[in-house]
Amino acid sequence: VAPSNPDVVYAATAPTSLFGGTRSRLFVTKDGGESWLDVTQNLPDRFPMDLTVHPDNPATAFVTFSGFGTGHLFRTDDFGASWTDISVGLPDVPTNAVIVDPLFPEHIYVGNDVGVFVSTDGGQTWEPFMEGLPEAVMVFDLKISPTTRKLRMATHGNGAFQRDLLGDSVSSAEELPPALKAARLFPNPADHTANLQLTLEQPTTLRLSLFDAAGRLVRAPESHRLQGEATLALPTAHLPQGLYFLRLEGSAWRHTLRLQVSR
Repeated sequence: VAPSNPDVVYAATAPTSLFGGTRSRLFVTKDGGESWLDVTQNLPDRFPMDLTVHPDNPATAFVTFSGFGTGHLFRTDDFGASWTDISVGLPDVPTNAVIVDPLFPEHIYVGNDVGVFVSTDGGQTWEPFMEGLPEAVMVFDLKISPTTRKLRMATHGNGAFQRDLLGDSVSSAEELPPALKAARLFPNPADHTANLQLTLEQPTTLRLSLFDAAGRLVRAPESHRLQGEATLALPTAHLPQGLYFLRLEGSAWRHTLRLQVSR
């Protein structure tokens, strides 16, 4: 299910030798299941193992495949009208899990029969992410803990593991991007209004997005042209009590702040 639009759902079926030997297929609905479109296109005729949808854009989704000798991870940016193989650089082994960091959606994590790999550029390049794991462990599922900001992985026969997400700079003043000299939310916890106070090194078009603790977008992104010291008011009276993440984006940087809403 697409986190930003629950009417958009992707579903996959397995290949079978029964009933004439049907191949694996992938479908999408944009109306909550009233109608389904076959978007299999050029995908491999292998077992689809996992599906995930971009946290902000329902048109972008990822699917993994088992087997050998074909691509193992594919991406669509147009609701499945076309698929791109983004598994170049990944091992040619069954690939079981894929997940996108909702706060850093260019960060994609993949679990396969030898471990975990990560891309920080939307799937263009990959690198191992296996510190602390047994050698050549089969990773069958990946989840992100939104409150602790850790990647959790379930393995075949080796138990479960977790580690910090890559490049996470949530609420860390020491890790501010160079273009962002200061950033804080006050009061925090907030009741009816939180104020974002920041200092920018140069004129910047700042894009703000607010997510809940599960990584769901709860406030439509908005842009502000700012420079130097600036303060923005963020209404919170309509938000249920709980933990939220405010994402700040400039032209070439991103930073995230925690916000607690209490009554």
